Amino acid sequence: MHEFSIAVKIVSELESIASENGANRITSVTVTAGEMRQIVPDAMTTAFEAASEGTVAAGSELVLKVVPMSVECRLCSHEYTPADGCYVCPSCGGADVRILKGNELLLEAVELEKEGD
Repeated sequence: MHEFSIAVKIVSELESIASENGANRITSVTVTAGEMRQIVPDAMTTAFEAASEGTVAAGSELVLKVVPMSVECRLCSHEYTPADGCYVCPSCGGADVRILKGNELLLEAVELEKEGD
């Protein structure tokens, strides 16, 4: 389950962000993941809960946004979403593509809580 290693890295980054901002708790985290990352949302939620236990992120809400894959044909510049792993361009029949979206993994937003807030 690769979701756990991703969750551990996210929690590590969250602890740094909380420390830099003087926050004692993180209430919400938004992560954007491309579909090529093959993250299973339920597995990611479970992994995040386990990885954040005992940290400033414990009990925080994880919002996971999955971005569909988008490519551009290097031959004709046509942009499209490959179907079922088939990268053949529907416009020119070429199969040389550049990935535009779908491989990202971004910590998009973090909601912090400071003592006294």
